[in-house]
Amino acid sequence: MKIVNIISVIFLILLTFHLFGTSVNAVDCPVNPVGGDLVLNSSCSFNGFINGVDSGVDSTNSAVLTIGTGVELIILPNQVIGVGSFKREPGSSIIVRRGGVLKTKTPIWMIDEDSDGYPSTTTQYIQSTPPLNGKRRNVMKSMVNIDSNDTYFCPDGYNPNIICKQCLNGDLVNQPSGTDFFLQCTGGRLCNGSGKCR
Repeated sequence: MKIVNIISVIFLILLTFHLFGTSVNAVDCPVNPVGGDLVLNSSCSFNGFINGVDSGVDSTNSAVLTIGTGVELIILPNQVIGVGSFKREPGSSIIVRRGGVLKTKTPIWMIDEDSDGYPSTTTQYIQSTPPLNGKRRNVMKSMVNIDSNDTYFCPDGYNPNIICKQCLNGDLVNQPSGTDFFLQCTGGRLCNGSGKCR
């Protein structure tokens, strides 16, 4: 009777590992570039629910994700990773947790209404057609610097509707950063000598 119980316990343990897999703890993958290929040299998982590598235009993604020798890429539960294609070096593997998806040949998009290269949110979209105001991720200047006003584009030297100005060293000048939008010295106020409005 004892042997039957021991066999039953071993069977249940093996069944549990088979159904649910072992727990794999991985570090975050290196910060991937906005666009282009990426080589993984150590086992990791991407952060966020949607991520990957992106290159190309329109509905084409030509970015290559290379999984180095002996490296494991872990796709987390319900995570979607987009790539143009992937290359596995000897001894490498891809572990896909329940609900995880690896999508090939599918572009990655972000929302950038004013087309200044800074997205309105960090949300990414992996789909063949662009979302409303979507731009390919590989043309972004950043994936994490959020545009605080995505309706105005104010790089240095360009001020549509005289919207983007800043007070610098006592002068009202062009706002050089695409990530920070504001109109200073409104209502007839002027810049003082310390770079503030008076």
